[in-house]
Amino acid sequence: MFDAATVTSALLSIGALACAFSGESDPPVSYPGGNGSAEPAPLPGAKPPLLESASVVDVLAAVREPGMRAVVLNVWATWCMPCREEFPELLRIRRMYEERGVRVLFVSADFATERARVEAYLGAQGVDFKTFLKAGPIDPFIAGFDRRWNGIPPATFIFDRKGRRRESILGRAPRVKIEYMLHEILGGDGR
Repeated sequence: MFDAATVTSALLSIGALACAFSGESDPPVSYPGGNGSAEPAPLPGAKPPLLESASVVDVLAAVREPGMRAVVLNVWATWCMPCREEFPELLRIRRMYEERGVRVLFVSADFATERARVEAYLGAQGVDFKTFLKAGPIDPFIAGFDRRWNGIPPATFIFDRKGRRRESILGRAPRVKIEYMLHEILGGDGR
């Protein structure tokens, strides 16, 4: 009938179209440093985002880089309202747990043609660390994180120091759930 890649592409397109035809040219989100235009303005003095195109293999290699005790990996998209709503919370988690050995990685599920829009959003959020833009076939990308995932963002995956996936949060990730998992991985007190 239909293969998984066709169905996933259709679902992603429907999500993008829902945002596009919701009666607004862009979903209503306030951008820090925004200038009232459809695209966000970078924060004053912010470094440009470090956005790399990456396959699931590349992203999982970054998850397994040594030196971290846990990794929170979030797959998001500029057209996804729940993604944009949870983004500041994930940045807060990064600030709170970075000194305790937690890395937060972002992977944009936007199409490569939307790279400028992704960079503008990341810049407006003050993201000045390495992030990724999904590259390669969709089926291995989805299966590489969790076969139960339908490929629609947001999705957050939490890994331990050995790169083992300890939790998959399919849909918007409650901060309390992420923090609970981090405390469990880090040894109870988060230290």
